[in-house]
Amino acid sequence: MLRLADQDKSPSIPADTRIAPNAVVSGDVSVGHNCSIGFGALLTAESGPIRIGDNCVVMDGAVLRGVRGNPLRTGDNVLVGPHAYLTGCTIEQNVFHRDRGDDLQRRCGRRASYVLGVARPEKGETMMPDVMRRYARFLVRRHGRDG
Repeated sequence: MLRLADQDKSPSIPADTRIAPNAVVSGDVSVGHNCSIGFGALLTAESGPIRIGDNCVVMDGAVLRGVRGNPLRTGDNVLVGPHAYLTGCTIEQNVFHRDRGDDLQRRCGRRASYVLGVARPEKGETMMPDVMRRYARFLVRRHGRDG
């Protein structure tokens, strides 16, 4: 992992978070607990901060940028899909984000609870907290800190 300070601000990454060896994390970036930042991901706080919640997965090749006046924030239990490009936005908690911010439950339907080994949620509820906690923990265990 390439960790860079920018304007005297360095990334904050807890020990239980996995960052791939070729990911770049630069500037005022704070990553939550039990997260996984994938291969080739770029998190750059060029002129505004980035705040990633707990139990989040930023998949391979995703680009996240914080800009002046528009910090980038994600809630807890968020999956940012591969090659997503996010600039100065807020992603609410419990979201599967690719290009439209679809919820994993709605996108995968009934099969998701079976495949992911989580209880099927009640109508109007989401499985994202269980899914993301398990998925992020799996990636951290499988890859460790990678570098």
